[in-house]
Amino acid sequence: MIRIFKTEDGVMHEKTDLQPGCWIALTNPTASEVMDVADACQIDPDHIKAPLDEEERSRIEVEDNYTLVLLKCRLYRALGLNFSGLYARISGPEIVSDIFLDNLKTATPWVVKAVNIKLLLDRIDNGDLSHRLHIAAHLSNLIKTSERVVVRHDAGAALVRIAPLLGRDQRNEIAVELAKGLEVG
Repeated sequence: MIRIFKTEDGVMHEKTDLQPGCWIALTNPTASEVMDVADACQIDPDHIKAPLDEEERSRIEVEDNYTLVLLKCRLYRALGLNFSGLYARISGPEIVSDIFLDNLKTATPWVVKAVNIKLLLDRIDNGDLSHRLHIAAHLSNLIKTSERVVVRHDAGAALVRIAPLLGRDQRNEIAVELAKGLEVG
């Protein structure tokens, strides 16, 4: 099954035809659906088939004319499927520093930064509070430095969500950093 979505004026709408800037959702695609979408969008058919492979990792790949976004854990959770092995791959201790580095690069697409913010929140939602101050500081940096309003908004909303998990001195430290950002401009 093929479903097509496009964000217009900040709202996602379902569409009947392929358009530039749309999101394509394929559910249990047939071989002909894979080839139809690949041909119409000039997408490598292997990228379309990738989410069907249980061994495939969640990732984002930016190509010349499209962006591949694989977020299997969220889909598995929403569908009530077992995703423990998949989640273990993106929830290792090294992923936090990788996300920090990715999010602070200007070449990283805004959609990758937005997904990374959600991955950091997932860690906290799943009980990993060991990096909460570092994550809060990172979100503060994104609020101060990101060029995209969407990323600043997502980072701000995430920071508000995790602030109650910080100690009083930690919240104060983050507030001081945000105030310094206002002074700089």
